[in-house]
Amino acid sequence: MRTSFPDPDGWPRPLRAPQHAAVPFALSMHTRQQVHRALRLFVAGGTWAAGLCLVIGVIVLVISTASPSRLDQAAATSSTGLKADRTDAAAARARHVIGAFAGYGDRSTRSFRIDDARPWLLQWAYTCPARLHAGLLVVEVANPGAVGATVSQSGAGGRGATPINPDGPSHHLVVISTCSWTLKVTQTR
Repeated sequence: MRTSFPDPDGWPRPLRAPQHAAVPFALSMHTRQQVHRALRLFVAGGTWAAGLCLVIGVIVLVISTASPSRLDQAAATSSTGLKADRTDAAAARARHVIGAFAGYGDRSTRSFRIDDARPWLLQWAYTCPARLHAGLLVVEVANPGAVGATVSQSGAGGRGATPINPDGPSHHLVVISTCSWTLKVTQTR
Protein backbone atom coordinates (compact mmCIF):
# COMPACT_ATOMS: atom_id res chain seq x y z
CA MET A 1 0.00 0.00 0.00
CA ARG A 2 1.31 3.38 -0.91
CA THR A 3 1.29 6.23 1.45
CA SER A 4 1.03 9.85 0.56
CA PHE A 5 3.99 12.08 0.95
CA PRO A 6 3.62 15.10 3.20
CA ASP A 7 3.43 18.52 1.66
CA PRO A 8 5.98 21.12 2.82
CA ASP A 9 3.11 22.84 4.65
CA GLY A 10 2.33 19.65 6.50
CA TRP A 11 -0.73 18.58 4.56
CA PRO A 12 -0.77 15.13 3.04
CA ARG A 13 -0.35 15.18 -0.74
CA PRO A 14 -2.61 12.94 -2.84
CA LEU A 15 -1.03 10.17 -4.87
CA ARG A 16 -2.25 11.51 -8.16
CA ALA A 17 -3.90 14.64 -9.62
CA PRO A 18 -7.70 14.95 -9.56
CA GLN A 19 -9.44 13.32 -12.50
CA HIS A 20 -11.73 16.12 -13.74
CA ALA A 21 -13.37 16.17 -17.14
CA ALA A 22 -11.15 18.97 -18.35
CA VAL A 23 -12.08 18.64 -22.00
CA PRO A 24 -11.96 22.00 -23.80
CA PHE A 25 -15.29 23.41 -25.01
CA ALA A 26 -15.65 22.32 -28.62
CA LEU A 27 -18.57 22.89 -30.97
CA SER A 28 -19.57 20.52 -33.67
CA MET A 29 -19.22 21.67 -37.28
CA HIS A 30 -23.01 21.99 -37.66
CA THR A 31 -23.31 24.13 -34.52
CA ARG A 32 -20.46 26.39 -35.64
CA GLN A 33 -22.18 26.92 -39.00
CA GLN A 34 -25.45 27.84 -37.27
CA VAL A 35 -23.69 30.30 -34.95
CA HIS A 36 -21.87 31.84 -37.93
CA ARG A 37 -25.13 32.15 -39.88
CA ALA A 38 -26.86 33.75 -36.87
CA LEU A 39 -24.04 36.29 -36.48
CA ARG A 40 -24.18 37.19 -40.19
CA LEU A 41 -27.97 37.66 -39.92
CA PHE A 42 -27.52 39.87 -36.86
CA VAL A 43 -24.90 42.02 -38.62
CA ALA A 44 -27.05 42.29 -41.76
CA GLY A 45 -30.10 43.32 -39.69
CA GLY A 46 -28.06 45.91 -37.81
CA THR A 47 -26.68 47.31 -41.05
CA TRP A 48 -30.17 47.52 -42.54
CA ALA A 49 -31.53 49.29 -39.43
CA ALA A 50 -28.62 51.77 -39.44
CA GLY A 51 -29.24 52.52 -43.13
CA LEU A 52 -32.94 53.09 -42.49
CA CYS A 53 -32.12 55.47 -39.63
CA LEU A 54 -29.71 57.33 -41.91
CA VAL A 55 -32.35 57.74 -44.64
CA ILE A 56 -34.95 58.97 -42.14
CA GLY A 57 -32.42 61.39 -40.68
CA VAL A 58 -31.59 62.82 -44.09
CA ILE A 59 -35.30 63.26 -44.90
CA VAL A 60 -35.87 65.09 -41.60
CA LEU A 61 -32.83 67.28 -42.26
CA VAL A 62 -34.02 68.19 -45.76
CA ILE A 63 -37.53 68.97 -44.54
CA SER A 64 -36.28 71.06 -41.62
CA THR A 65 -34.16 73.21 -43.93
CA ALA A 66 -37.10 74.12 -46.19
CA SER A 67 -37.79 77.85 -46.07
CA PRO A 68 -41.11 78.78 -44.41
CA SER A 69 -41.96 81.40 -47.06
CA ARG A 70 -41.90 78.76 -49.81
CA LEU A 71 -44.16 76.52 -47.76
CA ASP A 72 -46.67 79.30 -47.15
CA GLN A 73 -46.65 80.11 -50.87
CA ALA A 74 -47.22 76.42 -51.76
CA ALA A 75 -50.10 76.19 -49.28
CA ALA A 76 -51.70 79.32 -50.74
CA THR A 77 -51.33 77.95 -54.27
CA SER A 78 -52.93 74.68 -53.20
CA SER A 79 -55.92 76.36 -51.57
CA THR A 80 -56.60 78.59 -54.59
CA GLY A 81 -56.19 75.59 -56.90
CA LEU A 82 -58.72 73.71 -54.80
CA LYS A 83 -61.26 76.51 -55.33
CA ALA A 84 -60.60 76.59 -59.08
CA ASP A 85 -61.32 72.86 -59.43
CA ARG A 86 -65.00 73.14 -58.56
CA THR A 87 -66.98 72.13 -61.61
CA ASP A 88 -70.46 72.36 -60.19
CA ALA A 89 -71.03 75.88 -58.81
CA ALA A 90 -74.51 75.04 -57.48
CA ALA A 91 -73.18 72.08 -55.50
CA ALA A 92 -70.36 74.23 -54.14
CA ARG A 93 -72.81 76.87 -52.91
CA ALA A 94 -74.95 74.23 -51.21
CA ARG A 95 -72.01 72.97 -49.17
CA HIS A 96 -71.26 74.51 -45.78
CA VAL A 97 -67.56 74.79 -44.82
CA ILE A 98 -67.05 73.16 -41.42
CA GLY A 99 -63.29 73.67 -41.22
CA ALA A 100 -60.26 74.57 -43.33
CA PHE A 101 -56.75 73.51 -42.36
CA ALA A 102 -53.30 74.05 -43.88
CA GLY A 103 -49.87 72.97 -42.78
CA TYR A 104 -46.63 71.22 -43.51
CA GLY A 105 -45.52 67.82 -42.23
CA ASP A 106 -47.16 65.77 -39.51
CA ARG A 107 -49.95 67.48 -37.57
CA SER A 108 -53.32 66.98 -35.91
CA THR A 109 -56.08 69.47 -36.64
CA ARG A 110 -58.33 71.05 -34.08
CA SER A 111 -61.62 69.30 -33.37
CA PHE A 112 -64.69 70.09 -35.42
CA ARG A 113 -68.35 69.06 -35.22
CA ILE A 114 -70.57 67.89 -38.06
CA ASP A 115 -74.25 67.07 -38.35
CA ASP A 116 -74.09 63.28 -38.04
CA ALA A 117 -77.26 62.79 -40.09
CA ARG A 118 -75.57 63.72 -43.40
CA PRO A 119 -72.33 62.58 -45.08
CA TRP A 120 -69.50 65.08 -45.26
CA LEU A 121 -66.72 65.73 -47.76
CA LEU A 122 -62.99 66.01 -47.13
CA GLN A 123 -61.29 68.04 -49.87
CA TRP A 124 -57.49 67.69 -49.85
CA ALA A 125 -54.49 68.95 -51.77
CA TYR A 126 -50.75 68.68 -51.27
CA THR A 127 -47.65 70.09 -52.95
CA CYS A 128 -44.08 68.92 -52.39
CA PRO A 129 -40.92 71.01 -52.78
CA ALA A 130 -39.16 70.57 -56.14
CA ARG A 131 -36.13 68.93 -54.52
CA LEU A 132 -38.38 66.23 -53.05
CA HIS A 133 -39.28 64.04 -56.04
CA ALA A 134 -41.96 61.98 -54.28
CA GLY A 135 -43.89 63.08 -51.24
CA LEU A 136 -46.57 61.56 -49.05
CA LEU A 137 -49.99 62.58 -47.74
CA VAL A 138 -51.92 60.38 -45.34
CA VAL A 139 -55.04 61.73 -43.61
CA GLU A 140 -56.98 59.80 -41.00
CA VAL A 141 -60.26 60.79 -39.40
CA ALA A 142 -59.60 60.37 -35.71
CA ASN A 143 -62.62 59.24 -33.78
CA PRO A 144 -63.56 55.97 -32.06
CA GLY A 145 -65.48 54.62 -35.09
CA ALA A 146 -62.82 55.32 -37.76
CA VAL A 147 -60.58 52.55 -39.06
CA GLY A 148 -57.63 53.13 -41.40
CA ALA A 149 -56.53 56.08 -43.49
CA THR A 150 -59.14 58.12 -45.32
CA VAL A 151 -56.58 59.55 -47.78
CA SER A 152 -53.30 57.87 -48.74
CA GLN A 153 -51.41 59.48 -51.63
CA SER A 154 -47.82 59.66 -52.80
CA GLY A 155 -46.14 61.67 -55.51
CA ALA A 156 -45.00 65.24 -56.16
CA GLY A 157 -48.49 66.58 -55.40
CA GLY A 158 -52.16 66.02 -55.91
CA ARG A 159 -55.71 66.90 -54.93
CA GLY A 160 -59.06 65.27 -54.55
CA ALA A 161 -62.21 64.93 -52.50
CA THR A 162 -63.22 62.00 -50.32
CA PRO A 163 -66.81 61.53 -49.12
CA ILE A 164 -67.12 60.31 -45.54
CA ASN A 165 -70.16 58.71 -43.94
CA PRO A 166 -71.25 60.12 -40.60
CA ASP A 167 -70.06 58.20 -37.55
CA GLY A 168 -70.48 60.72 -34.77
CA PRO A 169 -70.57 64.49 -34.38
CA SER A 170 -67.02 65.24 -33.12
CA HIS A 171 -63.90 64.67 -35.23
CA HIS A 172 -60.34 65.78 -35.83
CA LEU A 173 -57.89 64.87 -38.59
CA VAL A 174 -54.43 63.35 -38.20
CA VAL A 175 -52.09 64.23 -41.07
CA ILE A 176 -48.84 62.47 -41.90
CA SER A 177 -47.00 64.20 -44.72
CA THR A 178 -43.64 65.19 -46.13
CA CYS A 179 -45.17 68.13 -48.04
CA SER A 180 -47.36 71.20 -47.56
CA TRP A 181 -51.08 70.42 -47.54
CA THR A 182 -54.55 71.95 -47.30
CA LEU A 183 -57.73 70.29 -46.09
CA LYS A 184 -61.32 71.49 -46.20
CA VAL A 185 -64.25 69.80 -44.49
CA THR A 186 -67.67 70.57 -45.99
CA GLN A 187 -71.20 69.27 -45.54
CA THR A 188 -74.45 69.84 -47.42
CA ARG A 189 -76.91 72.18 -45.75
